[in-house]
Amino acid sequence: MALRHLVLGLLTDRPDHAYALKARLAPGVPREQRVNDGVLYPLLAKLEAEGRVTGRDEPGRGGRSRRVYAATESGTQEFLHWLRSDADESVAPLHELYTDHPLVKLLFAHHLGPAELGAKLAGHARHLHERIAALEAISDMPDARHGFGPALLDLEVRQLRERLSWLRDLAHTVAERE
Repeated sequence: MALRHLVLGLLTDRPDHAYALKARLAPGVPREQRVNDGVLYPLLAKLEAEGRVTGRDEPGRGGRSRRVYAATESGTQEFLHWLRSDADESVAPLHELYTDHPLVKLLFAHHLGPAELGAKLAGHARHLHERIAALEAISDMPDARHGFGPALLDLEVRQLRERLSWLRDLAHTVAERE
């Protein structure tokens, strides 16, 4: 996924400062897990140098100035070209489970005792509950109510609930083996 185009899209929708962009990029994600400043600020500087965004300093809370960015016509055109293209739409590789999935440790569950495995499954279930609650909480946010935002949130929640159901079934199977 291209962070560049996500940022251009958000700035095409409305101008914003970097801190607010971080929150819009990852609603429901704790602040410490949002897009890193070391990635976002250089990207904004690059987009500004390329003429894709403009930045202006505005007074912020407490009298401290903040830089507010807006997409230029060129930035909007790049975003729309990306949006209309099939770039970044390829299906994830089959090996994604091995590289970017929270359940990858379950591939090695045979190294855990029943109690350890039960605790691991309970931990995964707890994280899924937290993630579902976070997604449900952001469904009322203004950015989540336009376009297909609500439908995409619903899809994610459905998938997480299905994974949670699978984890419960697996935990039940493990408990029966004991």
